Amino acid sequence: MFFKRDVLQTMALRILKSSKAYYISAALSIILTSLLFASIFTVVMGTGNAIQQATLRQVGGDGHAILKYIDDAAYEKLKMHSSVREISYGKLAADDILNEELKERRGEIWYLDDVAIRMNFVEPTVGRPPIYPDEIIADTTTLKLLGVKDEIGEIINLTLNVKGIVIQKEFTLSGYWESDPAMKASRFIVSSAYAANNEDLLGNHFPETPFLSGAITSSVFFNNDKDIRRSLDMLLVESGYQSSEPAAENYIESNVNWAYFTAYSIDDPITLVICVLFAALVGICGSLIIYNIFHIAMIHQIRLFGRLRLIGATRIQIKKLIIMQAAFLLITGIPIGAAFGFFVGKAFVPLIIEQSAYKGMSVDVPMNLWIFVGSAILSIITVGAGIIKPINIASKAAPVQSVNFLDMNVKAIPGRQVKHGSKVVKMAIASFLQNKKNTILAVASLSLCFIILNCFYSIYMGFDIDKYLSKFVDTDFLVANNEYFRFDYMGRGDTLSHELIDSIQAQPAYQDGGAIYFSNYEEFTVESDRLIDYRDEYNLNHDAHIYGMESFNYDRLEVIEGSLYTEGIPLSQCIVEGIRLDDFNTPLLDKSPFKLGDMVGIQKNVRDETGKIVNTYMNYFTIIGKIAMGNSINSGYSSTYFNFYLPIEAYAPIVSEQAIMSFAFDAEQDKTAEMEAFMSELAENEPMMAYRSKKTETEAFSDIKDLVEKMGVVMCAAIGLIGMLNYANVTIMGIIAREKTFILLRIAGATRVQIRRMLYIEGLQYALAVLVISLCASTVISCIFIQRLENIFWFFQYHFSLNAIIYCLPFWIIISALTPVCIFKLRYPMKTLNQNAASYARGA
Repeated sequence: MFFKRDVLQTMALRILKSSKAYYISAALSIILTSLLFASIFTVVMGTGNAIQQATLRQVGGDGHAILKYIDDAAYEKLKMHSSVREISYGKLAADDILNEELKERRGEIWYLDDVAIRMNFVEPTVGRPPIYPDEIIADTTTLKLLGVKDEIGEIINLTLNVKGIVIQKEFTLSGYWESDPAMKASRFIVSSAYAANNEDLLGNHFPETPFLSGAITSSVFFNNDKDIRRSLDMLLVESGYQSSEPAAENYIESNVNWAYFTAYSIDDPITLVICVLFAALVGICGSLIIYNIFHIAMIHQIRLFGRLRLIGATRIQIKKLIIMQAAFLLITGIPIGAAFGFFVGKAFVPLIIEQSAYKGMSVDVPMNLWIFVGSAILSIITVGAGIIKPINIASKAAPVQSVNFLDMNVKAIPGRQVKHGSKVVKMAIASFLQNKKNTILAVASLSLCFIILNCFYSIYMGFDIDKYLSKFVDTDFLVANNEYFRFDYMGRGDTLSHELIDSIQAQPAYQDGGAIYFSNYEEFTVESDRLIDYRDEYNLNHDAHIYGMESFNYDRLEVIEGSLYTEGIPLSQCIVEGIRLDDFNTPLLDKSPFKLGDMVGIQKNVRDETGKIVNTYMNYFTIIGKIAMGNSINSGYSSTYFNFYLPIEAYAPIVSEQAIMSFAFDAEQDKTAEMEAFMSELAENEPMMAYRSKKTETEAFSDIKDLVEKMGVVMCAAIGLIGMLNYANVTIMGIIAREKTFILLRIAGATRVQIRRMLYIEGLQYALAVLVISLCASTVISCIFIQRLENIFWFFQYHFSLNAIIYCLPFWIIISALTPVCIFKLRYPMKTLNQNAASYARGA
């Protein structure tokens, strides 16, 4: 017989309605599986989007490419190109802002059109963009540094350097925006009227002169973001310009916005592996429960399919019927699960960002269609994998045998076995082993939950705060500019003031401390016979970073080879080399070409305003020691350059300015809390200053542990729910399928207590099987895999533990024993069971 499609759909819906117990469980499992997949997609894509937005803000704009230092004629020509969807217009209104208040934070003043204001993230959140010549907008941090209230109409006095001419200018605040942590400079925006009134002064004379004021910088949005480099080259060439020969007249300096190369990507392979494993784990768990539910449903409905086969239904039609049932469940379950999963993932994204280098940034997780598409596809694949075997079972069942399939099963256990209590145990064991495949699947899914729980617990307990602090903290406190802790310190405008250090040293809790001096604007190179055959693709010019240290810092350096002082050589002629460390504090000595006792020449290069080297100074030093240069607060940056350290007495004569990069100090042992309170208050009043201490680093480490704990709890709860759902489903279906067995037992004289005892023992068998497998598998995984995390995470200290499973054991025993009894009691009250037994006896 040929069943039409609409007939099959009607039959599928009716089967679903008549077998609610089966398919409610299936719908819940699909919802949970979709929820987990959607949460994974949301976390990955939301984190990627947040990082991209932070990177765009660090770059200073969200355009695909940037055109630098062009004039109005070039701008008009470039904006007419067909590949340009949108282009901004920005003109630098001064070469420098000379206000003393902005010494710690570089200031810029621009005229930006409406497009540029939007692209550069400087739209005022209060007030409006400037219109009149004396109006200006700025960010809240800049206003605070200038001592200006964030109120519309406030007066701002700026001292501007425009092409070497110092101008005093008074502006009126027409709007402002909240400062973004990613922005490294103070930015002022003036009106087009101001630019027009100062047109003579703001002409573009770069590169004929070193002055950038008046030069136009434009951000470009192309028609699409595919192959931005090619689009940029095509724009320049077809407009009559190029970016490869700086000396040519048609040269335009340009670059692709590098933030777009990292959008929605995961640079950390460990994070990628975790996401993939998590997705695979969810798929396996989901497939297990879907398979188990549909397998039991197909067995329970085998007589129905047998009847359909007897009246002419083909195997393909039976398969279509089951697939339609699954499709109806998917249509219901996926949207619900994906919606909840999106909000679960959205809640986790800020927690992840707070543990990254982008801590403090605002996080917005937009609703992305691909989150729902991806979770839907993976959910469909999971359900498809889970129903393949049940479909084959149902479609291959022989019509005649399948009609009596259930009757054959329920008569397998004779009623006379319940004469003695010991027989109840045998019956429970026989029932537990009656359908080995279902039992194995239920035990496997439940064991997986305990195994994962123990893994997360072992990882959580392995986070060693002492190992963490030993790498990052070697003094009680470290003070520096905000840019230092973002790894953006340059040494001009990012330095600490002597007044701030004096205020710290004046505190009663202060014990001892010292400053580290360094500036990226002090250009040094190294000369040595050792470098003749030395090649380094990252340091072709043999550039060097030279650090000056006061005795408090210098004497605390960790010596790997040699010493910090030596007899026979004046201190002013000695130098110490910094050796980078790997993540496990192993010195990378093979990266250094120098030996103890080598004479090296440290050449200082001095450049003029055009960037040309106009003078050089050479000083010669003897390398007397090598020290560990890790991430600790007392050794500066771990850069790819050659790194050398000098006492401040030897450092001061070879530099133009003594820029204080950081100040490290210890507090009196019993007054640490007092100093912590002072530093916290100081950081609030000094927006450009930040500090680290043992307390702040401990809190940061605790945040990482908390994130792992929360992720572990959510993951284990989700997988545990899948496991418990699977166990409850196996129990429900097993009890329903054995309805006639219970009736026969009742007719044979078994009491309700004996039947409950049998179900208790069945549940305890599940508990014992899960416990044995979980303990064995967790031991193997812990010894082989968890232990190796010591080689991946330097702050991890392995401890073998099965405590997570042991702690959950009492609860699991109670749940596993009571679940079948409670289900039996709800399904078959004593009155119902007696009535069924009487009816069956009369029918027999």
